[in-house]
Amino acid sequence: MRSIDLGFIQSTLAARGFPLALLVSALMPLATATLLGRIFCGWICGVGLTVDLTRRLNNKRRQRVIKSAGRSIDGRGRGGASKLEGLALIGFFLGISFLLGYPAFCLVCPVGILYRNVLLASTQGAVGLDILAMPVLVVVEIYASKSWCGRLCPVGKTLSLVSVWSLFKPRVDASSCVKCGDCAQACHVNIDPVMAGTAQLADCTKCLECRNVCPKGSITMES
Repeated sequence: MRSIDLGFIQSTLAARGFPLALLVSALMPLATATLLGRIFCGWICGVGLTVDLTRRLNNKRRQRVIKSAGRSIDGRGRGGASKLEGLALIGFFLGISFLLGYPAFCLVCPVGILYRNVLLASTQGAVGLDILAMPVLVVVEIYASKSWCGRLCPVGKTLSLVSVWSLFKPRVDASSCVKCGDCAQACHVNIDPVMAGTAQLADCTKCLECRNVCPKGSITMES
């Protein structure tokens, strides 16, 4: 995962040099996110499956959340605070990487942990203790719903910075939308497509869940 942009920047700071060999592989997800948004998060990231299964198990708990007009589905505003949280999180891991001389997020990244242990299990028939982080992720998703992909993942937040210019975003047909809130309930990064502006839609992972659950077919993916 060091080839993704956050990993590239971490490696640069940790090595206190410029890893030219990783530059091309770092630019690829950056270019993809610029054109297609956080499609990596919605369709490629291995943690997405874990989070999706957790959300389904946690569906009854989430349905108890009050839906209020003009607010996101969890009652929090979707304004600049989310972006500041993301920038602070990215800055924290980059600073730690520089101080430790090692890409710090790699130690706790669920994607890396999952893939490392799959490889370890297939080659050596064992897993590392870091696999225990996966149940922790599940607990976080249950008791702080929509937290990892929406607020805590610095890789996703890094991609969101350039996803503002992505070609495709969810668009809501106001003439047919009944403001039922199903789309916001389904979104695993806590976006309400009906209320969200351009900055909030940069977090969209293009998973299409909002479109699929809309009872009126009011949501399409458009440029």
